[in-house]
Amino acid sequence: MLIFLEGVLRKWYLPSFSNILFIARDPVVLLIYLLAIIKGNFPLRPAVFALGLMAFFSAIFSLMTDTPPVVAVFGLRTNYLHPPLVFIMGTLLDRKDAERYCKWLLYLSIPILLIMLVQFRSPPGAFINAGVGASTEGQLLGAMGRVRPSGPFSFTTGIVYFFGLITAIVCHGWIRPGVYPRWLLITATVIVVAAVPVSISRATLMLSLIHI
Repeated sequence: MLIFLEGVLRKWYLPSFSNILFIARDPVVLLIYLLAIIKGNFPLRPAVFALGLMAFFSAIFSLMTDTPPVVAVFGLRTNYLHPPLVFIMGTLLDRKDAERYCKWLLYLSIPILLIMLVQFRSPPGAFINAGVGASTEGQLLGAMGRVRPSGPFSFTTGIVYFFGLITAIVCHGWIRPGVYPRWLLITATVIVVAAVPVSISRATLMLSLIHI
């Protein structure tokens, strides 16, 4: 849920704390890792060891260059902190857990599209189109000078990945009837079709087509 609230806080409610909120998810991830180790649920798989080795050699190479330590640590955090969480999720969650989570994502797609529609119809300087830190500079513009909607996310990439995931969930719902309420599945299908042009993003279109 933090990934959805992060952009809301960084853009609209607590823009002065945008830099701190950028790493708000990191303590939660570290706590999950700690609990997984204590409970013996941390997945000791080859891919996890490979990530650890890559992080180690990346740190070594950074020390061999003039890279400032803060930059090196932030780079390690960006590239290697979160991927192991995927394997923990795969270990602890079953199909029903995943489908329950996906159902709530379908519900969430409704207000997200509504926010995007307001952003699409609003001028670049509008409050709803504020960027991280409440800034209106550096925004990505699409056709006819419209700002590319980022919804509640910090950046437009959030929309790209979110609707790529929603497309995959919708396809899963049509392939396996009864997993999600039919009205929700139909609504989500319409939302995906509407979100692609509203996003003014070729990446959103391509990622959605790939999942189809």
